[in-house]
Amino acid sequence: MRKVSSVGFQIGKNVRRLIKEGHAGVRPDQHLSLEILEILCSFYFLKRELPESNHAVENLRTLHFVRLLHDDIVIRLCKLAEDDARSWSFPQALKKLRKRSAHSFVDASVDRHIKEFVALVRPIRDHRDSRIAHHSKRDGTHLKPPQLLPAIRLAIEIADALAGEAVRYRLEQIDLRADALS
Repeated sequence: MRKVSSVGFQIGKNVRRLIKEGHAGVRPDQHLSLEILEILCSFYFLKRELPESNHAVENLRTLHFVRLLHDDIVIRLCKLAEDDARSWSFPQALKKLRKRSAHSFVDASVDRHIKEFVALVRPIRDHRDSRIAHHSKRDGTHLKPPQLLPAIRLAIEIADALAGEAVRYRLEQIDLRADALS
């Protein structure tokens, strides 16, 4: 009997197997590069969204969109720092890459950068835990605005080290990497 997914269609065993094989064939550094691409897209749009309308509801929509982009970046940066076997993160990717002999270029400096990244993301994680994920009963005055750009820059550097080359992040004709690093 075939399983019925939440959207109401059936996935056969062969299709499910092919999906798993395809997913398993993607290297850990490629998974992380896709995650950083998502971060850079959100960051690009975040930098450019400003309320400009004379209509109050339109300005509120824009501010809400900006907040969603900010929260998306916060959540994704935190995920990259967590050493959780259920999701791709820098610590998990490093463990997986070290098992593969083809990635012998991964050296001790990457360990140092990952530890630095985890420390850099700690205040961002506190922000996520208090305001985004758990809605703390505290008034929020204890939260400092999270500094996203240094963490994004270090994430790009770590992804490059894990891939063994500078990863290109593009959206149409926009170089998202250059935009974030400028």
